[in-house]
This record gives sequence, C-alpha cells and structure tokens, in this order.
Amino acid sequence: MSDQGQPLPERGPGEPQASPRLTRRAKSITLRQGSEMESPGALMDAAHKSLADALRITFGLVQIGMVVLAALYVLSGFQSVKQNEQGIRLLFGKIDADGLEPGFQFSLPAPLGEMVKVSTGAESVDLDSEFWVRVSPADKEKPIDSLPKLPKLNPENEGAVLTGDGNVAHTQWKASYRRVKPGEYATSIMPTDEAAIVRAAVQRGVVQAVSQTSIEDLLKQSASERASVAANARDVAQAILDRARSGIVIEQLILKDKMPPLYVRDSFAKVQTAASNAGTEQDKARSEREQKLNKVAGAAAPALLALIRQYELQTEKNDQPAAEKVLATIYKLLDGEPVEVEDAAIASGAASGEVASILAQARLYRSEIVNQRQSQLISYQAKLEQYKSNPLAMVNREWQEAITAMYARENVQLMASPPGTRTLELLLNADPDILRELDILRKRKEAQDSAAERERKQQESQHDVDRSLKMKPK
Repeated sequence: MSDQGQPLPERGPGEPQASPRLTRRAKSITLRQGSEMESPGALMDAAHKSLADALRITFGLVQIGMVVLAALYVLSGFQSVKQNEQGIRLLFGKIDADGLEPGFQFSLPAPLGEMVKVSTGAESVDLDSEFWVRVSPADKEKPIDSLPKLPKLNPENEGAVLTGDGNVAHTQWKASYRRVKPGEYATSIMPTDEAAIVRAAVQRGVVQAVSQTSIEDLLKQSASERASVAANARDVAQAILDRARSGIVIEQLILKDKMPPLYVRDSFAKVQTAASNAGTEQDKARSEREQKLNKVAGAAAPALLALIRQYELQTEKNDQPAAEKVLATIYKLLDGEPVEVEDAAIASGAASGEVASILAQARLYRSEIVNQRQSQLISYQAKLEQYKSNPLAMVNREWQEAITAMYARENVQLMASPPGTRTLELLLNADPDILRELDILRKRKEAQDSAAERERKQQESQHDVDRSLKMKPK
C-alpha cells in the first residue's frame, strides 16, 4: 500500500518483484481527528506570535530594569556628610555649593557631578628636629645635658634659629590647625602635600619671628601662644597660608622647648640663675623695705618720704621759706592732721609704728620734765621763804633729810662704836649676806627690765600686724 493506503501496482512479467522492505506501512497514529492537516503558513504565524509575545515581555522587563537603574542612579546622589566634615557639591567639575553642613546632601552622580567631603577636625604637626640639635636614635632617650657639647654646629644635619642679637638657639614647636574653607582647600591643596605645606609655612614664620627677638627674651618665653614670639610666628605662617588660598587656619602655635647651643648651655644657665636670684633678692628687699616703712611710720610712710625728699630739695636750693613750709607739713602729718602731698597718696590720721611710739615717748618725757621742773620750782620757792624766815632750822632739816636719804641706800652699812672712842680702825670685808641680797635685787631688776622690754616689743609687733591687715585691699 502506498502512503495513502492504496495497493501497489502490479509489475509486469519482465519486472523484478518488489522487496518486502520497500513496502510502506500505513500510518498507525492520527495526529488530529476530525480536522484537516495544518498548512506550513499557519505554523509560521503561531511561531511569530509566540516570538512577539516573548519580545514584548522581555522589553517590558528591560524597561522596568532601566527605570530601577535610573532611580538607583538618582538615589546614589544622596550622600551622608559626617560630623567634623563639610561637603563640596561639584557640577561638571566646577564647585556648585561649598561648606555643606553635616547630614544628607544631594549632588548629581558621576559623571555629571560629585560630592567631595573635607574633614574639618583638628590636625597638628610637630617641628621637633627642624630647629633642634641632631640626636641619633640611640640618644633620643638620654637627657639633653648628656649629649656631646661640641664648639660648632653643622648646618647640614643640625637645626637652629638666628636671633635678633646675632645669637644661635634651638627650638621645638607644635602647630594645631583646621580646614575651615573646604572649597579653597580642595582647589589649592593636595591631601598628600598638606602637612608639608603647613610645616613649611610654620618654619618660615618661626625664622622670621625669632629673627626679631633677642636670645634673652626667647629663653624667657613660656609654652603658650600668648608669648610674643609664638604669636608673631603664627601670624606670619597664617599670612603665607592665606596667600596660597589653602583654606587652613592655624589655631595654635606652641613653643614646646627652647635652649641655647649645648656648648654654652651651662653659661646661660648660670646667667639665668643669677638673674633669678637677683630678682628674688630685689623682691625680698622691696618686701623688707615695705615692712620697715610700715613698722616705722605705717600708712603715712609714703607721704613722709615724699615730704622729706621735698625738704631736702628745698634745703639744697637754699630756699629756706619753702623748706620751713615743707617742715611744717611734716609736723602736721606727724600730729595726725591730713595733708596732701605731691606724687603721694593723701595721708589721713596720725603716723603709726615706731614714729608714733617715739612721738608718744617724747610727749610723755616733755610732760614729765615740765611737771618735774615746776615741782622743783615750787619746792625751791617754798624753801627760799623758809630760809628767809629761819635759816638755821631750814639748814638742819635739809641736813637731816640728806643724812636719812644717804643711810637709806642699799650699799650703806651702819656700825656703832663705843662711846668715848677717839680712834677706831676696822679691817673688814663686805658682809656676804648684804652682797647676796644686793645681787638678788640687781638680778630681779634686770629681769623686770627684760620682761618690760619684751612686752613692749610684742605690743609693737602686734600693732604692726594689725596695721598690715588693715592695709590689705578687700
């Protein structure tokens, strides 16, 4: 049978018989029943439709992916600026915004834009070897005084500064700085060169500032920016950084250490010690002067000194009226009257201290002498009247009073002789009991005088303390 189920044609007598293998079998499977076979064109349309559907789905997925990528691209422009940082927004390579504060900031992503972050935290550089003696690694832990003291310096490996008076010194510095203008910093400074630029600016400032200062003033500088050398060096270094538009501000420049060359270090130390001792002695002398002036005259001492200088000046000029006028003012001040003195404070109240004590003793002595002389005058006048009325009785009474006073002396000893004795010769030593009593009395009087003197000095000392406490400002 053929493919359509028809029988094969018969062969003639001369034709060979067909082989059984070449006989085609009828189809055993019917793909579709009840319909005709599909044409090749219909099959191609179905394939094209399936391909179009697949392409449409793929294109939709590509569109969604592109939208997502675009969104991610835009969101990548949001960046976080941390604390101690400031941001710079770049657009097509140029600065669009400067000094952006910490927080989320937006900039167009690369290649259209960029967000540059600049740290504004404190930074520091140490200048420990630029102006210091050369110290080998093995000698770094040793004290400075143990280093070799050579009489010369080698500029190739040893640092130093030249002072204004032509001397050489060694110094060490520390500079603290911040980046306060991120735009200028990012435009002008490479981060890898930042420390070197600041170091070079500080070196130039130090050289210029020290060249205007003597070595004595340099060695007196303290480790503080308020010191004149450090302040001048900072100003010079800052001016250099400003001219370079670096955006960097030096906040503090500290003079860590300073010293003269090692070869003359001991001599400088002796000079400084002598100067320090001289200052101490001067302060001690001023304090002692104030104490003595306060002890002698109290608060009136400055006015008294000014008046005494005026009196001496007028005396040298032989201006007697002016000298007497100044002397009268001195007397008024000593008497406690307030006076006004040129180049001195207005003194009010009486002078205190030893001057007051001397004046009090003088007034007491004057009063005692006046009273004593008046009493003597009254007694003389009374005795004169008695003598005029009865001379013999007056002389006898005076004689008796004189004898009684003589006998009352401690060193007078009375001895009785037998009546009728014309000549009496005695070879006797002083009575030891009497001498002992006299010695006891003498020592007792000395002790009383010493106690009285101590009490007087204690009162004066207490008076000086009270005066000094009153003079202290509240």
